[in-house]
Amino acid sequence: MPQKKGRSAWLITWEATGGYMKGAKRGRKKYAAILNPNWSPDVVCTILESLYAYEEQVSLIDCLEYAKVSSGVSSPARKKSPYPYLAKKNPYKGDYICGDSLYLRARLVDELQVIEEKNGREKLVWKDRPVVLSPRMKKLLRNED
Repeated sequence: MPQKKGRSAWLITWEATGGYMKGAKRGRKKYAAILNPNWSPDVVCTILESLYAYEEQVSLIDCLEYAKVSSGVSSPARKKSPYPYLAKKNPYKGDYICGDSLYLRARLVDELQVIEEKNGREKLVWKDRPVVLSPRMKKLLRNED
């Protein structure tokens, strides 16, 4: 039977720098959310930040502070916010991240499918979209080499 073509979606996954994921995973699933691809980055970032705050058990004071500025990534109130876990656009990959050593990553993907493995476990497979860098970012990256 031919395999069905997957769907486009916003995919939110847990990621880590270095070997941090092994020590921090604590039974956490790698996949945090799959969202409608038509949602704006503002909506996705609001969800990204909320997932991070509640999963990482950020203090109630921080959650309350976040509620004041959670009106989207382009909100002027965000620039003055002391809330430490605001989503940021990653200029190197064109995705959005929230957190530090252990962080959530949101990006648009294509051909997203659920595959059932022989042991009965489900696995996600997808195709990452190519990153389109601005001329300014290309110049910055060339100067780093």
